[in-house]
Amino acid sequence: AVEFHPTLRNVLATASDNTCVLWDICGAGPAGRRLRCLHAHGGEVNGLAFSERGTALASASADQTCISWDLERGEETMRFSGHESEVYGVRFVPKSESLLSCSFDRSIRL
Repeated sequence: AVEFHPTLRNVLATASDNTCVLWDICGAGPAGRRLRCLHAHGGEVNGLAFSERGTALASASADQTCISWDLERGEETMRFSGHESEVYGVRFVPKSESLLSCSFDRSIRL
């Protein structure tokens, strides 16, 4: 999965080692500079989303969880569980800090 930061200066992408990596794509340094690596999932990361202001992000995983992250600190702020299969999509609800997730168990959770 890959997602542009709302400022379009950074890109968040998943890696094969269950991590999310934030890349600088147009900063003063060389393009493609790795800024931060987030690791907390126990399975492949299938979905990513930035909050509207770009200060938080969410990740969805094959480990049946979603994680909300503080982007500035690179820390997990909340873990969401309850799906009975892989979570493959996550989005922030517009004008809100709430998350919507969808899973291969044929459910969505708010």
